[in-house]
Amino acid sequence: MRANVLLTALVVVVSAAGCRSSDEPVTRPPEAFCQAAIDLEEGLEQLVDIDEQIRLVRRLVETAPPEIEGDARTFLDALEAVRADPDNPDLRDDPDVREAVDNVNRFATKGCELPEREGGGGGGPL
Repeated sequence: MRANVLLTALVVVVSAAGCRSSDEPVTRPPEAFCQAAIDLEEGLEQLVDIDEQIRLVRRLVETAPPEIEGDARTFLDALEAVRADPDNPDLRDDPDVREAVDNVNRFATKGCELPEREGGGGGGPL
């Protein structure tokens, strides 16, 4: 349970950063990646446990196009680290992880043309 709370904190902190807009064009990712992003967003909304979150992010990594795969892998590695060491506060505040999740979120939002969330937030999965 504690790992789930820490993971939620990691995702919530990084999600806010993912709401920023970028003018850089993004090519349409594979449909499997877009579906994985949608499934991850739905899983986070349902507050699934950390094992399920890792499964969902692993699908995102497996379907990610090369230009975003490294950032998706960084996110997956961070989730696995939180599961392994849920009491480590450094895992929640890693700027490299924040940047990677921000990049994945922006890529999925723009490339998959995900709708904006209610409340004015960005439409990304994270």
